Amino acid sequence: MNVDGAERIAKICVEEGVPRLIHVSHLNASPASQSQFYRTKAEGEERVKTAFPNATIFRPGSMYGYEDKLLNNIASGCRFTVMLSALISVSFQPGLSGGS
Repeated sequence: MNVDGAERIAKICVEEGVPRLIHVSHLNASPASQSQFYRTKAEGEERVKTAFPNATIFRPGSMYGYEDKLLNNIASGCRFTVMLSALISVSFQPGLSGGS
């Protein structure tokens, strides 16, 4: 998908006369990367540029969307941490335990 799919879409855009193409790659795309994923992202960029020379290559970092499990898990952890912090600060403040 990162290579052949990107190239195919770029070629179809040229055939259909699309005036502008924005290709979403990845911040770490590199042909020299140890990661096969990042190498294929870099190769996909090259194939897109070959097929559609004026394409804009967008290299964002990690992206997350609506109802993404990662963000929901982080948010759940934050709520737990905030609640736990509030309980600890209330429970262990000097003078609140009833002792002298």
